[in-house]
Amino acid sequence: MQLAEGNVSWSSSSGDVDQKIDDIQELGLSQEKMKVTTNEKVSLDFQENARNGGDIWTDPKITVALLKDEQRIELELHENREFQIPNNKGSYVLEVVFTSSRGTAQYVGNILIQ
Repeated sequence: MQLAEGNVSWSSSSGDVDQKIDDIQELGLSQEKMKVTTNEKVSLDFQENARNGGDIWTDPKITVALLKDEQRIELELHENREFQIPNNKGSYVLEVVFTSSRGTAQYVGNILIQ
């Protein structure tokens, strides 16, 4: 399942991108619902964007969190870009933030933990 692009501040060989989303949770919840189970392991797969020249990412920092109303649950991301779904059942916005020397890109999705 592909996550939706949220807030972006990025520089590449093909130009700069600055995108601001007013309500990131609204965007996340508008995406197709992904159903997962508690304690399930999930892997992230980032693809370079050919439109921006396929810039190589060096030493990116990636963070993962679940958002629900004012609650934010930070999830530990392992070296293999895998994280574990917590025991907190319910609907959440999955937020993945990718930061490198080129800037920051936020991705969100709608996740249901069963």
